[in-house]
Amino acid sequence: MEHLTSPEEAKSLRDRIPSIPWLKLPDIDNRRYRLVSFIEYPLVRGWSQNQVDEIKSGKAPDLDFQACLAMLQRWMVFGFLEAAYQRPFPISDYVFSSPRGEVVRTTKLREVLAQHYHACQKADFGSKAKDKIDAVASSVDQLHDLYNLLREHNRRGVLPCLFDSTDFHAVMRLVVLVADSVDKTNLNPAAQLKPPQFSMGKNWWHTNYNQRELERRLRSRGWCPQLKYTFEARGLAFTEYASVMEPTAGITDPTDTELTIHEIHQKCAAGRCLWWSVNISTARAKHTTPDCNCPLISPPLGPVLDMLEMGYVPLIDLTKLLGSEDDRSSCVVKWEESYTYFTISHVWADGLIGDTERGLPTCQLQKLARHRSQLTIGSPLIWIDGLCIPGEPTAKRKGINKMADIYRNSTATLVYDAGLQSMFYNLRSSSSVLALRFFTSAWVHRLWTLQECVLAKNVFVAFKEYIGSLHDAARILQLNSIYPVEYSCWSDLVKYRIHAMSEPPTIGAVQRFVARRHSTDPNDEPFAIAPLLRIQASDLHQDSHEKRMVKFWQLIGKVPFNTIFLSCPRLETDGFTWAPRSLMAVRPGSQMDSGPPSAQVTEHGLRDTWLVYTFKSTVAVGGMTTHICVTSDVSDTATDQVLGFTTIRDEDGETGLPYLCDAIVTLSEPQRQSDRIHAVALSRIVSDPPILRQGRELFLYKYGKQLFLEIAPPSEDVDLLRQEAIPCTQAQREIVIA
Repeated sequence: MEHLTSPEEAKSLRDRIPSIPWLKLPDIDNRRYRLVSFIEYPLVRGWSQNQVDEIKSGKAPDLDFQACLAMLQRWMVFGFLEAAYQRPFPISDYVFSSPRGEVVRTTKLREVLAQHYHACQKADFGSKAKDKIDAVASSVDQLHDLYNLLREHNRRGVLPCLFDSTDFHAVMRLVVLVADSVDKTNLNPAAQLKPPQFSMGKNWWHTNYNQRELERRLRSRGWCPQLKYTFEARGLAFTEYASVMEPTAGITDPTDTELTIHEIHQKCAAGRCLWWSVNISTARAKHTTPDCNCPLISPPLGPVLDMLEMGYVPLIDLTKLLGSEDDRSSCVVKWEESYTYFTISHVWADGLIGDTERGLPTCQLQKLARHRSQLTIGSPLIWIDGLCIPGEPTAKRKGINKMADIYRNSTATLVYDAGLQSMFYNLRSSSSVLALRFFTSAWVHRLWTLQECVLAKNVFVAFKEYIGSLHDAARILQLNSIYPVEYSCWSDLVKYRIHAMSEPPTIGAVQRFVARRHSTDPNDEPFAIAPLLRIQASDLHQDSHEKRMVKFWQLIGKVPFNTIFLSCPRLETDGFTWAPRSLMAVRPGSQMDSGPPSAQVTEHGLRDTWLVYTFKSTVAVGGMTTHICVTSDVSDTATDQVLGFTTIRDEDGETGLPYLCDAIVTLSEPQRQSDRIHAVALSRIVSDPPILRQGRELFLYKYGKQLFLEIAPPSEDVDLLRQEAIPCTQAQREIVIA
């Protein structure tokens, strides 16, 4: 994984990087071979096609297992690189002696990734560049298929002496580290041509063993388990890089304890971070230093309440607020279109907690004044929730309803994050460090900061002794986006600042931005994201979160067809059991489609056309794999393919009690043995009166359990498997899911 950062940084981190052994195969390594395709690589080195097929099917090959793993290491790494880049890759550039024996170090790969991009750039991204890109993409596809087959053998417990050995997992870790990087670097030229049309490439998942080891390393470095899904979504390169770095501790400890950040995160759970959490009822503003006892300063409450009551936006003249008592009495200013002002985007856990009644510490306001002068906006006017939003409930709601316009009209928005403020950074600093620190900061993971970042015209970030613009940060990541860590982060920055500001963004795009964010009050979610979708927050003041989310989906009107397959909590209201209860809780790997939505929200439920497997009668299924075979509507003749579906385990690892099922709706039909397709079990509901559309009756179903649909594994007794499988029909059908 040395290629994930600069050679200098990789050298300094060498003791932290887990070594990957080089498996010896002298009969192969001492010979020279012609350049061949990825598929041909093992064949020209002595394997037969039968032996390759046995490996792919999970059968014991007529080979020594250690020699087999050694060949897989060469095939899936060097065979892949040679086929992708159409040139030889000397093993001597990547294999080195160490006290533990020969190990693989990928430092040289960083240079290869840069050469590929620059070669495409030199060819002006024309036909020659396209040939280079296609060669890499084809090799990536072939390796991805092979890797997933072997990973599936491991998951199913097939031939554990081969597919669950220590060396097997070491080989697989090396494969994904190389493949993920090559894949992302190959996507970069397309992203350069048509920004912001980004792709994160293929999903390269570790084996379960390697994933557990990676999570263990992250915890040992002090990373919070709440970041688990953030790391998953950002990709293996980013996560592996984080596993050799420590998180920033921030300026202040929001828990007021003597514990270190590492000790606090050891007590965190996957759904809640103690370091970032704030108890709304007891939280108080913090001073810039622990020994400071300066007084809190607040603006006069009356003018703020009056302006909010009349629908105006109150701003604060920071110079007057920090001045004399007479100056302070006139520090509240009604916003006018010609005014320039700056806003603060922050997280409560960093200590800027307050309201108009309580105010903020003098030392914090003085610090804000110094930063204002660095922004050179030529105005003392500021908006920050700790001064401009009262604690009184009615006025607070009116202030929150104005926030989208406040950030949209601000001259500059300053990001205040304790972790970033503790970090020395300037335009010459490491781009991989910037990517890691910015995208693991508390600010990036809070709900309200999303609209503040997206809607603001000019966003700046306060680092230690330096204020930099988000545009400059994006530019630094863009210049280094030929590397996988920077690419994954640069694409998100551009999406925040460009793609999300389309008129308006789709619900799918917003869901991808809000996923993995958190809020002290999760009920704020519809208020925080409504402005991004041009929905008035004032339309969502129902008396419960359930009712607000029902109203939210009604106002959205249309959603992507894959919404029903997202892994997330659901609403319980009739007609909306398909609807996500929270977009923040959607797990990686099941994101909403960001294109134009097709599924219509109706009074009965969600209507669209999906691939539906319908049983002839209601069946009872449990947590174990259930096999089905597709029959014709006309003849009962089974197809050759038998499918299996398994209930997706919940967060506690349970699959739940058996349940009744009349049909299965699925995202697509599995094509390969390694495919695991998201699906949902449905129960038929009799609608009275029937639901008609263009003269046809539409079936109404109740949303049930989430499933994985896959091709049944090879069986020696195929006929018996078909006989025991549940018969069903398969068709694209327009239905309504309540």
